[in-house]
Amino acid sequence: MLNTKAEGSPAAVIDVGSNSVRLVVYDVARRVPTPVFNEKVLCGLGRDIDSTGRLDPE
Repeated sequence: MLNTKAEGSPAAVIDVGSNSVRLVVYDVARRVPTPVFNEKVLCGLGRDIDSTGRLDPE
């Protein structure tokens, strides 16, 4: 992982799955990162994967 952030600036993780997308933003100013924002949205990319073998293009 490339570390280019300024000291004390927030860091984020984006998790894109087959049925949801999650964004978690952390305050990394201290030794232990603290989540300050956590949002999960259901997107249903994998809803047709059983029948088509593909993710939904939308």
